Amino acid sequence: MSCVIGELLNTYPISTTDSFYDSFDSWLTDKMPTFPDIWFSDLRQPTPLDMELWEISTQKEDEWLSSVTSGRCIEKLGVHGDGNSDWIVVACGYEAQIDGRRESTHAYSALITTGDIPLLFNALSNKEFAQDFYVPTEDNDRDDEDSEGSLAPWLVHKQGEMLFDRSDPLLHEAFALSQEPGQILTEYFGLDKSNCAYKWHSRKMSGGVSFFGELWSDRRERDDNGYQTNNGTNGWRLWMRKEHLLIFLKDKQMHLVYEVQVNREIYDRFSYERETTRKQEHKSKSVLVFENNGSITDTIGRIGSWMEAP
Repeated sequence: MSCVIGELLNTYPISTTDSFYDSFDSWLTDKMPTFPDIWFSDLRQPTPLDMELWEISTQKEDEWLSSVTSGRCIEKLGVHGDGNSDWIVVACGYEAQIDGRRESTHAYSALITTGDIPLLFNALSNKEFAQDFYVPTEDNDRDDEDSEGSLAPWLVHKQGEMLFDRSDPLLHEAFALSQEPGQILTEYFGLDKSNCAYKWHSRKMSGGVSFFGELWSDRRERDDNGYQTNNGTNGWRLWMRKEHLLIFLKDKQMHLVYEVQVNREIYDRFSYERETTRKQEHKSKSVLVFENNGSITDTIGRIGSWMEAP
């Protein structure tokens, strides 16, 4: 078909239309790879060496469903007791399904001033506010005071549609990052996005890469009902160099607010009906503040540290 289209273009003009989706450009775009310089499946990395992505918990079902603590949420952001990591997760979305247990994790972050931290925690005591609370992105900064009025976005939402290489069997259900560094970060660090699509180099900071994206999937094809019955995990994480984060927060006199959502469910591994697979479910949400002095706080006070401030 491409050869025929090439010959026709030498003879006939391209028709015009008011709708992009009916245009030649739309047709041609869908025949191109998602990223011009790389095949998307080449971005798929090995499954991270996190225990929750490889082994089923030894806890009983009821205990496992409700055992998501603030400490567990902090670990999901790449902060562990040994403090050895130079990187921290600033946004993520992934799911793990192992032997009848399914867990999905989503984390979002934004900036907040020192004076607004107690106001935020006080407002979270209101159930209606806590239910409606969400973390804004630069392209979706709602102008209302009922949910996130004290938060300043620093990431941008990306809902990029995968193109020709979306049908690559080597994808194994990997998908693009949903959030990337926003304009405030791009200008502050002088970020350059490399040809490998998910690495951002800083022209103003030492250490080279300031952000990198991680995506993975070890899932097989879905069944005829479009349902994933096999064990596996897929998702993405956006990492930032801790040292650069601390410099940024101190210079801006800001702190970082996280909303971490963890949904756990028990499902019937042997059912092929989507409506009847879920047997039990528990949803949890934690709001954490990573302060520019290296400490971590929530509604009850200081609960840990994410870095030793110089």
